[in-house]
Amino acid sequence: SAASGFYGELTCLAVPGPCINGYVGPTFLDGTIGVAALVQKSGYTRTANYDAVLTVPGLTAPHGTYCYQASPITSGTTGVRAFGGDSSGVVGTTNVSATNCCNTGVLLVTTCPALR
Repeated sequence: SAASGFYGELTCLAVPGPCINGYVGPTFLDGTIGVAALVQKSGYTRTANYDAVLTVPGLTAPHGTYCYQASPITSGTTGVRAFGGDSSGVVGTTNVSATNCCNTGVLLVTTCPALR
């Protein structure tokens, strides 16, 4: 991979050049989603979190894990579930819409059990 198996933050996926030395290819993610702040889209507030920044030559602020979550902007109106998915490929959900599904780059499977 372009980042040697490490993960950049969403901002790096929207503008990869500053994060991967020498990268001149296309972006990986739309810039309206690839921001560091909370994003509200389609009735959900979305955010990403990561493990601690690693030191890897040639990469800017790489991470070993990430977790992306979404919860309804207005519970019961714009949605009724919270969702999360992490770098292991697991996607979880809960019917408690205010639940935080992610912490330090990992899906919290005790509060957001994996979909089956």
